[in-house]
Amino acid sequence: MSGMFSELKKIFERRELVKNLVVKQLKVRYKSSSLGFLWSLLNPLLMMLVYSAVFSRIVREGAQGIDNYAAFLVTGLFTWNFFSGSLSDSVNAFMGNASLIKKVYFPRIILPVSTVLTNLVNYLLSLIVVFILLGLWGIYPGVNLLYLPLVIMVLFFICTGFSFFLSTLNVIFRDIEHMIQVILLAWFFLCPIIYHYEQLGALIPGRYHGLYLMNPMAGMIISFQNILYFGEPPGFNLLIPPLVFGAVLFTSGYYFMQKMEGIIVDHI
Repeated sequence: MSGMFSELKKIFERRELVKNLVVKQLKVRYKSSSLGFLWSLLNPLLMMLVYSAVFSRIVREGAQGIDNYAAFLVTGLFTWNFFSGSLSDSVNAFMGNASLIKKVYFPRIILPVSTVLTNLVNYLLSLIVVFILLGLWGIYPGVNLLYLPLVIMVLFFICTGFSFFLSTLNVIFRDIEHMIQVILLAWFFLCPIIYHYEQLGALIPGRYHGLYLMNPMAGMIISFQNILYFGEPPGFNLLIPPLVFGAVLFTSGYYFMQKMEGIIVDHI
């Protein structure tokens, strides 16, 4: 455990390198794009329009009790975008920086962490748009907004834990980068983004509810929706499982990456 904290300390000591990597990834992501960062906002907004028009009818049973379906979608979609973007980008955290790894030594942990931080920056900026939209729709989170940093921190550790595993595994098994989008698409529909969690009984049998909540992103999405849309506390009974999952995933992912560091260098 002391080794992990030592590595985290090295990240802080090399924060200028982390900052440069994040800035570089942001620039590369929007290079040659006329709209640049706006695409991070437009993609989920366009998805919101499509889902709002289509799924509000198709899954109307699952959306009962939702006064403003578009606002409900926004809180879930932007959160999911942070998660899916972190996992998609982290797959190539090592392979995309192969030349840098070969040229100079630095803590390898910096690469997957900087990838997740890049998506976190995008998410934090997109929250400004979310708040503006919610305000236009007459939805104000209130004092429970103070819980938001805690929920974001839990999601950050979940994303980073996954990034340790995915970035390492993709060096050895290159098929990972092709599989991840299919996995994320299936995972999306296993989260209460286009339907309300309390109406889950209308969608799946009750005996599967416990299994459903084993999905850490279900609890995370509900927590964000509770804070941003319903103006309620995140629901700690739903937040604790993702918190434990994130801690275990982060720790195990770190040690897995450290154990495989020699193999990573050999395969790049």
